[in-house]
Amino acid sequence: ADLCAYVQNLLLEISTEIISGEVAIQPYRYKGKEPCTYCSYPAVCGFDPLLPGHSYRLLQPREAEEIWSKIRAARSNIETE
Repeated sequence: ADLCAYVQNLLLEISTEIISGEVAIQPYRYKGKEPCTYCSYPAVCGFDPLLPGHSYRLLQPREAEEIWSKIRAARSNIETE
């Protein structure tokens, strides 16, 4: 239930940003890997880390309990709004 509520809220936030025009290209890098390696649409995306303003979001490893704690806290915030 916590994960479903968290994902649903995240999708709402992301869709609101997209509708308002925010469509920044921000792929991640995690443990030296990035999704661009497997992407079939680099010409559409246009991301190039060599261009000014283009950079990867560096994700840090987290413990499972830290992630679940963040998800539960986000759900609590949603319920109190």
